[in-house]
Amino acid sequence: FAIVFSQVNTLFIEQAAVMDTDLGGGFHMPPASISLVNVLTIFACTVLYPWTVVPMARLATGRKEGLTHLQRLGLGIAATAAAVAVAALVETKRLSEAASGRRMGVMWLVPQEVVLGASQVFTIVGAMDFFYREAPHSMRGLVSALSLANLALGSFGSTLLVSTTMHFSTRGGRSPGWIPPNLNDGHVDYFYWLLFCITVADAAFFSLGAIWYTRLSTPSLVLSGQHPEV
Repeated sequence: FAIVFSQVNTLFIEQAAVMDTDLGGGFHMPPASISLVNVLTIFACTVLYPWTVVPMARLATGRKEGLTHLQRLGLGIAATAAAVAVAALVETKRLSEAASGRRMGVMWLVPQEVVLGASQVFTIVGAMDFFYREAPHSMRGLVSALSLANLALGSFGSTLLVSTTMHFSTRGGRSPGWIPPNLNDGHVDYFYWLLFCITVADAAFFSLGAIWYTRLSTPSLVLSGQHPEV
């Protein structure tokens, strides 16, 4: 999912740059400012999570905490897939409008930014909480660092995926590929559907790991960094 998060500061901004940024009253939104929607969504969802999601989850699961860490991560990955699906649909619509000589308003990007921001609250915060609670005491610093390193690796993975996509989409003299300098000439929507398929596969592998995983069930052992016999 870190590969998908990298699109907030790359393709999402490139989309905004070729859209109508006029918000009325002569004010034009700088394309990079669309990322602010993602940041505000993360802040709002983090504040609202214990007051909205947890009570509803308690009714469904019967757990005091509402969702387990793995359930929270799973929902986050599912929401990530939904975000890129929304992005693909919006881009398909934008390309259709561009082909007719019209420019879509930049606010059409808000839904994908909001859904992706909400998914980050589930995945990133959930992952940090999961690693901190489940890891042995002596390894908490290491696993926390690895969790953050995942985001950095996602940026490298995104670069590799874009390069690979452009290689195959321009193979045999085909031009301009899925992600050309001018997005109106390409098919970024295809790339988003590729990300959707990758994220769905990620969710499937995660589900298998979650099913096989054995949680630390004794709070005293979690605090002391010891593992119960399983």
